Amino acid sequence: RLADNPRVLIASSAYLQQRGQPQLLSDLAAHECLAASGTRHWAFLRDGKPLRQRVAGRLTASSVEAVYEACAGGLGIANLSQWYVRDALARGDVQAITLEDAAPEPLDIWAVYPSASRVPPKVRAFVAAVQDALG
Repeated sequence: RLADNPRVLIASSAYLQQRGQPQLLSDLAAHECLAASGTRHWAFLRDGKPLRQRVAGRLTASSVEAVYEACAGGLGIANLSQWYVRDALARGDVQAITLEDAAPEPLDIWAVYPSASRVPPKVRAFVAAVQDALG
């Protein structure tokens, strides 16, 4: 495990003005949720317990960049890594959505080796550098 990967729900102000801001996890069912291809549920935590919310929308994409661009363009709500949208949030390009009853489940960033006993020194050095960079 290299680092935490907290997630955040985001939408453009234009989308939120048009469709309203979801307050509860169940409200997402009435919204355009922009997800990665093949994703039908988003993972959340409620009172420390994991749960899944079915999501649907007019767009799915195989790249995070496409999901973000669609979201920033006003097409719906996205659930993305906080580090990926940090600058966009600071600029006001998108807004964070905080639900009253749940929060996106954080993911972890992992280094995966084919065999832990035979990791070349340069791979160990690279992983250590990535871990330091991720804090």
